[in-house]
Amino acid sequence: AGCGPFALALLACLFVVTISSDGTVTLPFGTVSGNLLSASKEFLGIPFAPEPARFASAQLWNQSYEDGHLDATSYAAQCPQSFPAGAAIAQHATFSEDCLYLTIYTPREQPGEETPWPVMFWIHGGALRVGSA
Repeated sequence: AGCGPFALALLACLFVVTISSDGTVTLPFGTVSGNLLSASKEFLGIPFAPEPARFASAQLWNQSYEDGHLDATSYAAQCPQSFPAGAAIAQHATFSEDCLYLTIYTPREQPGEETPWPVMFWIHGGALRVGSA
């Protein structure tokens, strides 16, 4: 049975995560390297579901990263979408049906162990028209 997108995203929030000061995160699936920005850490292209079979429900990610590490320093492919004629983004982006990925930003400095992290969860509606979350 498949999981809905909201259930997948909610489950992704439940993982025990350790974040180091160098932009590396330890997840149950392996380590993830992201980008250090001036005020935050950025993790791009983190899979939350394996590559889907066409028209099948997405399944929850439950496998280790290849070689125990994921390079999350660049965006993954965007989902196929409809563009108005001449849209410049269509010429400069990569599209694939394998497009179920998260982008995560964290504060650069970790709050104390007892201090909750600020969280914003946003699902881009988009209607599969120009743009990507």
